[in-house]
Amino acid sequence: MNDEENWVEETASTQYLKVGEYRKKPIIVEAVQLTEENVVEVAAWCEGVPYSRGGVLITTLEGMMMAMPGNWMVKGVEGEFYPVADSIFHKTYDEVEG
Repeated sequence: MNDEENWVEETASTQYLKVGEYRKKPIIVEAVQLTEENVVEVAAWCEGVPYSRGGVLITTLEGMMMAMPGNWMVKGVEGEFYPVADSIFHKTYDEVEG
């Protein structure tokens, strides 16, 4: 091991790292599930681009991302959009009645 590898190994110890647990704040977001039938409408809503195989290409805070049919397009608290896999969406969000 060289000096840089030794430094990384020594400083990467989690022995003194204090990790806490956090719960997401209960906020309401807008979302729509992408289907092959609503690609154009969803792309217009999130300022994305309809893409091949029924997908929508969008710009997120993390860069360009592709949403595919079955994904949910979510509008976040700052007005940003991001795709969420259906299984993650249902574990994370409940529908608001009203």
